[in-house]
Amino acid sequence: MRRSTSRSRWPPTSRAPWAEVVSTPHQLEFRSVGDELQVVIRGSERSPENALAAWVAIASEVRVREPRRLLAMSYVEGEPMQPEHMRGFFASMAGLGMEGVRVAYVDMAGFKTPLMEVAEILASEHGFSARVFDNRSAAELWLRHGGAD
Repeated sequence: MRRSTSRSRWPPTSRAPWAEVVSTPHQLEFRSVGDELQVVIRGSERSPENALAAWVAIASEVRVREPRRLLAMSYVEGEPMQPEHMRGFFASMAGLGMEGVRVAYVDMAGFKTPLMEVAEILASEHGFSARVFDNRSAAELWLRHGGAD
């Protein structure tokens, strides 16, 4: 059962104001907009462990807020995750509540590379509806109007 939330409420009244920013190895800033959850991810070191910690925290917020869509904007420095770590990452995310959420991940560093296409394929193989973008506008368009995955 979905909770009813007002589109104009910010922050949501069911959450304490301090819960809007979550500290992991990366800083996570959350905002609900209708049936969409937005998260800004900031950090200085990309590693599979840091990424997993951040996404486990994001999955926790998804379970609480129950969005249909998630827009994740990453400002984390460093190189993207390598394929040898991606499979384990997505396997670790299975069952955490992200499977029913359409996820647009925007790498604000501009990493739209074949690695990101590999990530999209692996995400799909693990039951996730996710795409990687190098700009927010394209991500928002796909979230709202993109084809079925």
